[in-house]
Amino acid sequence: MEGAREGTRSQVAIITGAASHRGMGRATALKLGSQGIRVVVTDLAIGGDMRLIDEVVSEIKDAGGEALGISLNVMDEQNVKDAVNRVMEEWGRIDILFNNAGIASGIGPFLTIEEEHWQKSFDVHVFGAVRMIRAVLPQMRNQGHGLIINNASTLGLGGMPDFSAYGASKFAVVGLTKHLAAELGNEGIRVNCICPGMIDTSMSDIEVENHMKERNLDREAAISELSSYVPLQRYGKPQEVADVVAFFCSEQSKYVTGVALPVAGGLPAGL
Repeated sequence: MEGAREGTRSQVAIITGAASHRGMGRATALKLGSQGIRVVVTDLAIGGDMRLIDEVVSEIKDAGGEALGISLNVMDEQNVKDAVNRVMEEWGRIDILFNNAGIASGIGPFLTIEEEHWQKSFDVHVFGAVRMIRAVLPQMRNQGHGLIINNASTLGLGGMPDFSAYGASKFAVVGLTKHLAAELGNEGIRVNCICPGMIDTSMSDIEVENHMKERNLDREAAISELSSYVPLQRYGKPQEVADVVAFFCSEQSKYVTGVALPVAGGLPAGL
């Protein structure tokens, strides 16, 4: 652990969507914090309520790490700029950006999805990532290095019924990743994305509840049936996603860029 901390002590990572209980962003914030990376915990603070953000910050600090909590709406360009400026004022550098913020919008049969849900799905997943990257990129260029990790989905690699808007936005995230990796590699900036499958988060509860209604099952039976689609026969854990993000942040991945890596227990893209 000491060796890991010495190697990462000065690094600063911004994570969006990092406060939700059972969330991939929260698990990643705790993981990176435990490795000596200074973590910027950002998320929506609805009505100014910072409690969830502060919980993650406190947990990192209690474990001996360094963390900063910032209220952030990735759909608000000025809010994004202000947040990045705050990080620079506090720590003077930005080494890692994990674009994790996401919403379950645009789910259902194609003709039932209103345009506003298409727009919101793209505004958070695609343009939210674009706003964050545009805000941190000048600093990464000044440093001569940087790492950008985008959270896509197996639904950004293949198709399923009822996920056209959500999935299309995730396809765009994968495309953004690959094009930026090609453009920024000669500047020492790597860009990768993870493509989670069925992960046990609060967002996955929506899928479970829909399956319960469709199949007239109780919760345990619905989870069991859904898990049977996965070769590893279970939902993934947010911590297992965090482990993969930590790999991308490590020296072991320094020759890896432009990758869209499924974290899905063998689940094929597009069941």
